[in-house]
Amino acid sequence: MRLQELEDLQWFPHWMRTHQMEFLRYMADRFRLYEPVLPVLKSLLSKNADSPWYDACSGKGGPVLWLNKQLPHAGSVVLTDRYPQAIEHLPANVQVLQRPVHLPDELPGTNGLLSFFNSFHHFSEEEQTILLQKAVVAKRPILIAEIVQPTLLSGVSVLLSTTLGQWLFAPFIKPFRWHRLLFTYLLPVHVFTTLYDGLVSVARSSSRKQFEELAAAATTKNYRFRFQQMQGRFAMVYVLVGEPSPPSPHPLPL
Repeated sequence: MRLQELEDLQWFPHWMRTHQMEFLRYMADRFRLYEPVLPVLKSLLSKNADSPWYDACSGKGGPVLWLNKQLPHAGSVVLTDRYPQAIEHLPANVQVLQRPVHLPDELPGTNGLLSFFNSFHHFSEEEQTILLQKAVVAKRPILIAEIVQPTLLSGVSVLLSTTLGQWLFAPFIKPFRWHRLLFTYLLPVHVFTTLYDGLVSVARSSSRKQFEELAAAATTKNYRFRFQQMQGRFAMVYVLVGEPSPPSPHPLPL
């Protein structure tokens, strides 16, 4: 947990963070890595249709923008980040919160669904506990989806996607940038920084047991968590969902 990803560091150049976020969004969207989460997300949004959906650590909007297109969801979607990015051609119901959001000190917004897509591992175990506890206190549903796990297979997948993936797909990532090609092929800085961050992500990621323990510790009589392993075409997704428990249909008499 002492290892930090470069994209989390304040001194990391903004343009390099932008390139990295654009690559991650492209890969998540092209290979539909979060497609298994759609039924869970649809259920959560239907229960909270009157409240905004806040996404934490959004980067360049992936995979939330892709997921938003697949759902009959017209409600407000707010993308948030510690280092907010400019995102072009947003749908009418999506906006970017321009100010930085410093988790876990604060949660974005005061109500509505809170989501983390492959970003929960950026936080220490203590910070993860604080985030879950704050969701419980605020009675806000939370969706955490991780495609990196502390396994050899996940490490190999990250190694291949951040090296071969960049060399294969860099020219097709939008918006097109000449300097992306320069720092991918001639001076492969992007390849090394993205590979480093990917391997650190694997090292920081949580196992199924750790997620289950975290969920059990945060569950109360009025708020429940459930963990699922969901297999996609190209990746396994660990999904942790928390939401307020429905009231008992047969309340005890006073």
